[in-house]
Amino acid sequence: MNLVFALSPLLAVGIGALLLMLAEAFAKTRNGLALGAAMIFFSAFALSLGVWMNGTEGLGTEALAPWLVIDRFSLFFNCVLALGGALAALLAGGYLPEHHLDHGEFYSLLLLSTFGAMMLAASGDLLTLFLGLETMSLGVYALTAFRRS
Repeated sequence: MNLVFALSPLLAVGIGALLLMLAEAFAKTRNGLALGAAMIFFSAFALSLGVWMNGTEGLGTEALAPWLVIDRFSLFFNCVLALGGALAALLAGGYLPEHHLDHGEFYSLLLLSTFGAMMLAASGDLLTLFLGLETMSLGVYALTAFRRS
């Protein structure tokens, strides 16, 4: 259970992205997606701070040590990325409808690219570095082409 607590910021963003995609698929309106994405990011920030305050000693992160390194360095970048993602989601909530770009996949792409960046910050192996980079870059490529005009 301690290992799940150590991985909780990554899990919150990853599972939150999947749940937000489901919510967007079955919702009639897209009004609450920006707030939902911001809540997911703020929960990841709070979980990162919780793991930071608790310390990473004794959480069983040695089982992930060759691939993912959960330490204060990665937790700091998890906090920074979660705050940046939350601000981007909140700002996009007003910007996208104003410019007639309000598509629900924006928030899922933002969450998945942030998940890749968080995995990139916690990578301890070349393979996880590559997986994090590819996960982040696929979402960022799609976000770059989001506004075509």
